[in-house]
Amino acid sequence: MIIQRYLTKEVVSTLLSVTLILLFIFVSNQFVRYLGDAAAGKLLGSVLFRLMLFQIPYLLGFLLPLGLFLGILLSYGRLYSENEMTALASCGFSRKQLIKASCWIALGVTLVVSFLTLWLGPRLLVYKDKLIAESQGATVIQTLMPGRFQADASGHQVYYVEEVSRDHEHLNNIFVAQQKKEEGVYPTLGQWTIIAAQGGYVMRDQRTQDQFLVATKGFRYMGTPGSADFHIGQFEEYGVRIATHELSKRNQVEELSFKDLLKEVREGNPLAYAESQWRFAMPLATLLLALLAVPLSELKPRQGRYAKIFPSLLIFMVYANMLFVSRTWLEKGTISPWLGTWMIHGALLLLVIVLLLNLPQRWQAKRSKLASGSSS
Repeated sequence: MIIQRYLTKEVVSTLLSVTLILLFIFVSNQFVRYLGDAAAGKLLGSVLFRLMLFQIPYLLGFLLPLGLFLGILLSYGRLYSENEMTALASCGFSRKQLIKASCWIALGVTLVVSFLTLWLGPRLLVYKDKLIAESQGATVIQTLMPGRFQADASGHQVYYVEEVSRDHEHLNNIFVAQQKKEEGVYPTLGQWTIIAAQGGYVMRDQRTQDQFLVATKGFRYMGTPGSADFHIGQFEEYGVRIATHELSKRNQVEELSFKDLLKEVREGNPLAYAESQWRFAMPLATLLLALLAVPLSELKPRQGRYAKIFPSLLIFMVYANMLFVSRTWLEKGTISPWLGTWMIHGALLLLVIVLLLNLPQRWQAKRSKLASGSSS
């Protein structure tokens, strides 16, 4: 138990350090992207902090397997380089016990990763996309500048106001142009709706939560550029729905609960197949990478502490990239769902078994024995 606590302390401390560094890098990169969107008027600055909070648990689900992999490599590598593993072996602490101790650590991390990817992650994506949608709808009004034409994020709505109240709720002399895309029509054409009104205000539908710009006392013009067929109407109030964030089909599948996801899988949805296997990929990767790190951390007496880091990271990069590739193949229906990401996990498991059983050293020793026997 003393050795177990010692190994756990060494691995967990390194795991936390590596994960926090990686998390800081990824969060900083994401923050810069969101900050650019806020500067461009695509997001409200007030939602940046909440978006980053939603991003942290989601990122941890992907960074903890890598953090555990590097934590075991660095911790055990230090113990090998400083001959502590040799001392433990001389006291009867076998390699089998080392693997068992590593499995207990990996099991704890796997439970955390499973909670993040299987339960918490989809719920956070729902809140995140809802926050982005509300923010993008609000930024159209919040960032309107008097006397300037301004397009929304989709580029199919153009706004112009002469005066804006301080709270951005009431507008004077409004011009709104909306483009309706039509199939088979050149993108710059299509039907346009032009709104010209004396004033207006912002309203939110309580049932659908959609945001509207309500124009008052004005005219509406509908038609296609180059055509003489125009419709002109006069109104007292006319509501223009403010375009919000549209979710792709892949994002919609990612936000499904596990029960709803299984229902989509039974219906044969390839996106659901890919998403269901992807949610199990990180917990499985945590266990496999932890087992892989044990033999990779072994060092010979004259090897440096970081001698195995580069080949280990190379194996991890190939494994992670193949998981992403297999997910894309699943979504496109290129490979069977029975293969999917399981074949990538199976290949890594085979490598783990080969290294844990010391098969390369056994084969080399057998070849040397055969060579020496034939020469004699």
